[in-house]
Amino acid sequence: MDSTGTLRLPETITSIGEGAFSDLEGLKTIIIPGTVKEIKKNAFSDNKDLETVILEEGVEIIGTSAFQNCKNLVSVSLPESLIKIESSVFTNCEKLSEIRIPSKIETINSYLFYGCSNLTNIQLSLIH
Repeated sequence: MDSTGTLRLPETITSIGEGAFSDLEGLKTIIIPGTVKEIKKNAFSDNKDLETVILEEGVEIIGTSAFQNCKNLVSVSLPESLIKIESSVFTNCEKLSEIRIPSKIETINSYLFYGCSNLTNIQLSLIH
């Protein structure tokens, strides 16, 4: 992580394990390369400082509660390659106000945005 709180994961990573970056102090921005195909359960949960999540093209699955309780999360960029978002991924992300769901998503699971009190804009992309 650099001095601004930004962490760009290396392109040698193909999966982020369960709870791998959970409750990490000072993490403000995470950039996940497309070589990562799956983000597992609770991978980034309870990060109080996390503000920005950038998932690059190639990421396919976000596991249950991956970003749960990231209360300062404001911006999430989801790639078109994403096909599965499991339940409670953004639960209690209180500052998240808008998000775009990519067109390849097959299912929107339960409690995805539970407790996102400022979420006012959800854009669903249609397959053409």
